[in-house]
Amino acid sequence: MLERLSHIESEGLASLAQAADSAALEQWRLRFLGGKGLLKEATALFREVPKDQKPAVGARLNEVQRRLQEAFDARLAGAAASAPAAGPILDLTEPGIPPLLGRRHIITRVREELCDVFARMGFEVASGPELEDDEHNFAKLNIPADHPARDPIDNFYVDDPAAVARPRMLRSQTSTCPLYTSDAA
Repeated sequence: MLERLSHIESEGLASLAQAADSAALEQWRLRFLGGKGLLKEATALFREVPKDQKPAVGARLNEVQRRLQEAFDARLAGAAASAPAAGPILDLTEPGIPPLLGRRHIITRVREELCDVFARMGFEVASGPELEDDEHNFAKLNIPADHPARDPIDNFYVDDPAAVARPRMLRSQTSTCPLYTSDAA
């Protein structure tokens, strides 16, 4: 049995050295280390070894299995390190290309189209705060206190404990925005 184990070890190391690619390495693994491989057969024959030889044969069997496994792992690591990378190498220093996923929301597109149409007619787009106080929304536009535009049903007031003296509301008049043009600069 000791000669058989020595033969398996020398044959395994020799054929492992000749394995050229990953397919050959896998075939070698199945032949020597696999579930139906030569080492499993030797392990099955271990029961037939006489009792006085079992310690020496068992130690030799473990040693052969360890050496073949270590040699296979080393060869596999060497093959993985020397194998060319699959696919192109990613250069992280190169500037990225923004993805062209999705599109703007339909409301955003319609708003932009309307702004373009009105801009061609001579109008200018002004932007301002969405949340105003009563003074800027009505008083500075000379809208009297009894005017129907001040009706609470038509306006949305916001509960703001910090602004008790000046109630805050969503802007209901478009004229409250100052117009900033690029010509003023």
